[in-house]
Amino acid sequence: MKKFLILSTIIFLILVNIVYAQTTTKINVFGTEYQVNDNATVFIKLYQNETPINNASCLLDIYYPDKTFFKYDTPMYYLEGSDGIYYYDFIAPNKTGIYIISVYCNWITQVGEEENANSYSIINGSLFGGSLTNTYISDNLKQTFVEVNDRLLVYYNFTNFTISETIFELDIHLEYQLEYRGSPSIENLYLEIYNYSSSSWYRIPQPIIGATSDSMWDYAIINNFNGNILDFVNNDTIMIRFIDNTIDGNDDILRIDHLSIIEKFKIGDIISSVSSCGELHITNYVYEIKSKMDLVAEDVWEMFLARGTPPLAPSTEYYCKDNNTLVKNITYEFCEGTKCKVYQKLEEIPCRFGCVENLTEHGAGCLPTKRSRTMQFMILLGVTTVVIGIIYYIFRTPS
Repeated sequence: MKKFLILSTIIFLILVNIVYAQTTTKINVFGTEYQVNDNATVFIKLYQNETPINNASCLLDIYYPDKTFFKYDTPMYYLEGSDGIYYYDFIAPNKTGIYIISVYCNWITQVGEEENANSYSIINGSLFGGSLTNTYISDNLKQTFVEVNDRLLVYYNFTNFTISETIFELDIHLEYQLEYRGSPSIENLYLEIYNYSSSSWYRIPQPIIGATSDSMWDYAIINNFNGNILDFVNNDTIMIRFIDNTIDGNDDILRIDHLSIIEKFKIGDIISSVSSCGELHITNYVYEIKSKMDLVAEDVWEMFLARGTPPLAPSTEYYCKDNNTLVKNITYEFCEGTKCKVYQKLEEIPCRFGCVENLTEHGAGCLPTKRSRTMQFMILLGVTTVVIGIIYYIFRTPS
């Protein structure tokens, strides 16, 4: 009888695990409150079944308050030594308001070598200073071009690529300054990449905007997502160009500190592709400190705690993104000296039986209702009863 009870308990626990266990891949998006021209960071934490994923490919989109692109298909960088943290740094633009953030992660990858340009040529404009080698690393030594008659057209050739069947992503990275010599200026610079299959130039939708300090511009081409890499490669050569054909009456200056293309190779199966969204606030005012308390933050805030104080009192909000998704919005405030900023964590929680607003004292919540839970338990209890009955019959039958 003792063996019978032990075996029955084990079977019950196994069935509970089968009914309720789920494999989940989660992505948390973190934004914050910044002032114009601040050094800004968007970062995420990616994990599957509570295990961090440290070798994924993640793309970032950021939309201006008017819903146009600020960053488009921008590759994020893995924070070395972290548990699934990916980030992207940029200078907070001069348009204030709420920026929508969207992140998409999919393939497990291996990052290849960084390739630099082997040659360049000027069609419109002129060399203002520096040389090609100044674009090889980020060191504040820049190759500089100035427009001539309000025009700039500069080509760069990359000729050292080794293309294999496992390549699936090309990341274009640019660190630059774009100085407008008139005021105001509405002029944007664009980067185009040559498509050998169609014999045409593809203009990347994300413009290169004016910046008086070093700024980042990044773009990723991913097979079967936003292009076919082999269309842009000819005999291991990739060609890009910077083009400005907007007339504003000023000869602007482009300074390039670092220009490179990085290959990524697929080394494993696709993870459960995940996407999520968040928001970023750009303002012209300083956030005031209201209250302070001792609080141990989650490890996801580690890179902020390393250079600041513990967070101030958090606030938590729950709302329904759609009928089947609950969003948990946690806001912390961090301070470095007298400067304080708000960091936001968004976690999407799947709702198996639906999401309902104002379900709890904290806001929205996930069903199942008690009736749904009761129904699940009754089914589980019924199956368990049948199994126990069979086992009991076997044990009581004489051998």
